[in-house]
Amino acid sequence: GTEREEELIEGKLEEIPIDLNEAIAEGDEKDALSGLIITNWKKQTLELPGRGTFIQAQYTDSAVLVYQAFNDDIADYAIKNQRFEGCENYNSTRMTWVKTNFLWMMNRSGWAAKRNQCRILGIWLKRSSFDDYLSIAREKGPKKDDLNIGKVRLQWDPDHDPVGVAYKRRRAIQLGLKGVKSFANGDDIVKIVDVTTLAERGRKLINGQKKTWESSLMVAKERIYPVEDAKISANLTTIIILDWDKRKKLSW
Repeated sequence: GTEREEELIEGKLEEIPIDLNEAIAEGDEKDALSGLIITNWKKQTLELPGRGTFIQAQYTDSAVLVYQAFNDDIADYAIKNQRFEGCENYNSTRMTWVKTNFLWMMNRSGWAAKRNQCRILGIWLKRSSFDDYLSIAREKGPKKDDLNIGKVRLQWDPDHDPVGVAYKRRRAIQLGLKGVKSFANGDDIVKIVDVTTLAERGRKLINGQKKTWESSLMVAKERIYPVEDAKISANLTTIIILDWDKRKKLSW
């Protein structure tokens, strides 16, 4: 089997550290089920820019958290096996879109209420793998896909608040992965966790306390992700410029 399969068999996978304790600031806490650092939504809105095109994510020195929604069959398999390859309902030839932004994922999945999106997975990617994705990601155009990685697409979509209202001047990133074998077989993945309960708590709070939820809603803690590699910076800068051109045309 692969090195990852041997780690799973020998029980070594849990030894791979994702040390989030140093990232816990005053007012934040660790979600007991998913292990994510969570924070008050209103507090976080004051800590992030109100406009711009940037990557916001929960990350450590070695890993970056992305999200995707699945049905029960795929989610159960992925959590048990810590990979997607081998699940008969997972099609790696289709493009799967992962998001670094928790609230973008909640908006897309209806807080884990939409059909076939009832389970939210938090996928901790190796930071080096995430950076590799960014280095070849593209919106469109003639650039060839990296044969060693696969096809990676990038979209800057309107960021959303917890009830789905779009921020007109702030964009969130999502990456489309197709034929990325190292993602499907788990080589790029540090750990897969179930974030569904956190999503369900948020949905029940918003639906049940329509006038008071803002002061008590807890969401995944996120910071602006630093892009330090020159190759990645050059690639993303091109995409950001294209995005700004679009916004000018739309008179934003």
